[in-house]
Amino acid sequence: MGNEKKNKTERITFRCTHDERKIIESKANSAKYSHCGEYIRRQLLDGIVYQMNEQFYSEMMKQVSAIGNNINQIARRANETRTLKKQDLIEFRDQLHDMKIYTEAMENAVNNMYSI
Repeated sequence: MGNEKKNKTERITFRCTHDERKIIESKANSAKYSHCGEYIRRQLLDGIVYQMNEQFYSEMMKQVSAIGNNINQIARRANETRTLKKQDLIEFRDQLHDMKIYTEAMENAVNNMYSI
């Protein structure tokens, strides 16, 4: 149910206080929604809208990207020389191990968000 606008022909309205509206707008903004309607729709359809800690997510993605770059460099060396050195294999194994650690940390973070 992405951000598609098609088929959204029905309208539901409700009343709230000024303070409630400010809280809803603040939460929608914090969850990175461009407008309250999509935030409210997600809340009503999915139950709860979670947001991963932006600093945690950013750091994880930076680390995963760096690991991917290192693996690509190893692959490029192997393709250029048509050989694999023992050190390349050790480095490759270490990079895969690091990738596993970061993806497990991200998986744990997501699991923790959804365990109420």
